[in-house]
Amino acid sequence: MERYAPVAPTLYRRRPVPQPRLWHLRITAQSHNLLVRHTSLNPLKSDDLFAQGGLSAGIDLALVDRLVVGADLGWVGGSFNGTVFDADTTEVHAHSFAAGARVGFRLWDSVAPYVRGGFMATWLVARIRTDTQSLGGRDFAPGFYALGGVELTIGRSWMRKAFGSTNFTMGLVFEAGWVHLGRFDLNGGTDTSELVDDYRAPLGRLILRGATINAGLLLSF
Repeated sequence: MERYAPVAPTLYRRRPVPQPRLWHLRITAQSHNLLVRHTSLNPLKSDDLFAQGGLSAGIDLALVDRLVVGADLGWVGGSFNGTVFDADTTEVHAHSFAAGARVGFRLWDSVAPYVRGGFMATWLVARIRTDTQSLGGRDFAPGFYALGGVELTIGRSWMRKAFGSTNFTMGLVFEAGWVHLGRFDLNGGTDTSELVDDYRAPLGRLILRGATINAGLLLSF
């Protein structure tokens, strides 16, 4: 009978679980264009567009090869002036503070699509002037946002060769999605501030929400 030499069992090494690591910090300056969903507004007209500016800072963690998760804190603010809401002269001033999370996937060194969402808190002052009276008020309301976007940056490998920087890069960011600023109960009163003055009659409930298109500059460290 032919004998065979015993074969040693093959040992497989278990792949180590990747540990979260700091990937980079982000600072973003953006323009926010909110297409308010309201029967009296035509968001495709330039004077019916609620344009705002925003600043945000965030931190990202690379959990696996190209998947990146992160968190953002930011401010968005702006003014809305025009002849809208049934053709009456309208003034709206809003300031929002936002906090949220994001998930992205780095396709290449310079292209990274992502989605992000979170909650926001908005302080709003509004006035509508008709032929006979001035209506308005001010209120605070919670809201939320859900966005998808893409970062287009200068490749870090090129920045490393050109400037010797291992982390810094810059580029553009484009986003689109849905924003619900909140439901504001504008109950009148008198405001002597420089933004809105002398409104006395209550305006009632104002809901600001709609699609948004954002674009801006990105610094990444």
